[in-house]
Amino acid sequence: MNDVVKEGDEITVWVRNVDLQTGRIDLTMMRPPGVMWSELQVGQVLTGKVVRVEKFGAFIDVGAERPGMVHVSELASGYVSSPTDVVKVGDDVQVKVIKVNSKKKQIDLSMKALEEPVEVVADEPDDKVPTAMELALRRALQGTDMAVELEAAHKASKQPRREKRGGSDKRRQQQEEILSRTLRNRVK
Repeated sequence: MNDVVKEGDEITVWVRNVDLQTGRIDLTMMRPPGVMWSELQVGQVLTGKVVRVEKFGAFIDVGAERPGMVHVSELASGYVSSPTDVVKVGDDVQVKVIKVNSKKKQIDLSMKALEEPVEVVADEPDDKVPTAMELALRRALQGTDMAVELEAAHKASKQPRREKRGGSDKRRQQQEEILSRTLRNRVK
């Protein structure tokens, strides 16, 4: 013990344990972690520093007893070939806690969970994304008279109905006309 401290040295210590029965105080010179295991919760957002990068992910010091790990699949949306494409040792990053195992002393983190969701922009006026079947049908009919008729029928089906009975009859009639023209064109 003499090689670390000498009598008369001024040191900083932290209390680890107090035993009232024996009248002893257990002290340590090691700084306690900034974040205790009991404070870590799934969904919590933390800021930390990248301390190590491996081929399977990056280790982030968030102030806990041990660094947490961001698996390569949680570094970013999409494919990441190497963690060094996203982070480097010394980078300050924000992470979200996705799993805590205090028995194994493991913290699973994610950077991908903090990314804003990508918004899908559709060409349709009411932001309805066409199905794969609709897209295939449009491609197949492209350049034919039926494509124009199909688009007209599609637009007509989008218009608000004024009368319940009359609107559905009109739609049914349009569908029957398209079907009959389709069958006539196939026979020819």
